Amino acid sequence: MISVLSSKDREEIFNTMTDFQIDVIMNHVMYRVKSELLTASFWKGIHWELLGVNYDRLYRKKLNQRKYKPSLYCECGRSLKYQYVVKSKETGEILELGKECFTQRTGIPERIAEEIYNSRNKINIFQDEILSAYKFRKRFPIELYNEIHLNKVDDKWSPYYNKKILDFKKANLPLFHRDQDKLENDLIEYKVRKRQLKRLLGVNFEVEYTENYVYLIKYMENRILNDRKLNQGERKKLIQDLYKISKAVNESISTDFAKLTANKRNLITVEYIDPLNVKIKNFNLSYKEALSESRNIARKIMDYANGKK
Repeated sequence: MISVLSSKDREEIFNTMTDFQIDVIMNHVMYRVKSELLTASFWKGIHWELLGVNYDRLYRKKLNQRKYKPSLYCECGRSLKYQYVVKSKETGEILELGKECFTQRTGIPERIAEEIYNSRNKINIFQDEILSAYKFRKRFPIELYNEIHLNKVDDKWSPYYNKKILDFKKANLPLFHRDQDKLENDLIEYKVRKRQLKRLLGVNFEVEYTENYVYLIKYMENRILNDRKLNQGERKKLIQDLYKISKAVNESISTDFAKLTANKRNLITVEYIDPLNVKIKNFNLSYKEALSESRNIARKIMDYANGKK
């Protein structure tokens, strides 16, 4: 349900929050708005890229009522409520602009500038969802998160998403409804998968895993469990191999990486590990090929660590 607040309502709720809570809301609201703008089709053929969308939540307050002085300005010197940061793809020039100067300084057509400027409506929608929930005393779902973290369900989240959830946890803020739904669904899926694995492999089977490098279980487990072309025996054997090889490969890489410099680790990750994870994620390899390539990469990294390459 979308809740739209008045400017007065927003200010009243913001005034009950800490600076850190406000920063968390604005940082993630801006990230979401920027992501939606960057994927919009109208950027095709435009020689500018959007670097950021900034918002001064206290723009209309008098200076003596503000916690801080105006910090957002246009290139022309005018203070701004909404600031758009763009970079020229041709020269690398970065401009911080308001609506009035956006079209004049960049040459971006007015209809597109208007669409970009209308992102302020999305900013309000996203932040108002959190503010409304906070006003009615909703806070971070700590019990749900603790169960997720205890069972390592968050190991499958992206680094950005994990940071986002931890930011909201630290600030004790309610989540966007989509994020709340994701946490609940992730936990449900984990419990369903755990029951499937226990039926397949026996009640004593441990589902826990840690994958810091090669993501075999993360990308392959559900595919194997739901692959109707496999019979029960084939499925059981592949799952057993999956857990055994994933543990061996990731522990081997971790041990060998400890012998290498950070620069060397980064090079090996880019050259070997990242391409393999992409192939596994996109299912460009058969089950057996994925397991075999994972072992081969662990051997190559061991050779690097022992000075053979």
